[in-house]
Amino acid sequence: MSNKIYPIGIQNFEKIRNDGYFYIDKTALMYQMVKTGSYYFLSRPRRFGKTLSTNMLEAYYDEAAADQFDRVFAGTYIGSHKTPLASQFRVLHLDFSGIASPNHQVLAAEFQETVLSGVRSYFQRYPHPEQNEVLKGTFPSASALISRFFSLLTEEFPRKLYVIIDEYDQFANEVL
Repeated sequence: MSNKIYPIGIQNFEKIRNDGYFYIDKTALMYQMVKTGSYYFLSRPRRFGKTLSTNMLEAYYDEAAADQFDRVFAGTYIGSHKTPLASQFRVLHLDFSGIASPNHQVLAAEFQETVLSGVRSYFQRYPHPEQNEVLKGTFPSASALISRFFSLLTEEFPRKLYVIIDEYDQFANEVL
C-alpha cells in the first residue's frame, strides 16, 4: 500500500508529479492520441479528469516548459516514448469554467474576459513586442479580440500554436 496522498480536487499535472501525489500513469493513452490525429475532442462525465488531461497535454506540448519535460514526465510511458511533437508548440489554454452568468450581457463580458485571461497567460510565457495592443486594447467582442491575437501572432512570429479549450460547455449549460 502506498503512503502517497491522493490528489483529490487537484487538476494540475505538474503539481501532482512534483509534489509526489499518487498518480496512475495514463500517458500511454496520450501517446496514442499524439500518434493518431491532430484534433481532439474529449468528452467525459463531470469530475472525470478532463481538466487534468488538458493540463497534461499542455505540459507535454508547451515549448516554454521544455526544460521541465524530463522531470515532469519521468517514469511515465510518454516520458520514455517521447515523440517529436513534445515541447514543440506555444500553447493557448482557454478555461471557461468560471463563466456562470445566465444574463446574456454579463455572459458575453465574462466570456471575453476569459479569452483575455488566456491570452494574458500566453503572453506571460511568450512575450511579444506588440502584446499591449491586444492586452490593453478595446474590442467589441471576444471574436474580435481573438482575431487580433491570432493576426498579431501570424504577422511577425509564425509559430506552431496548440489551442486547448477546457470547460467549453460550462457556460452553455448554465444558460440552457
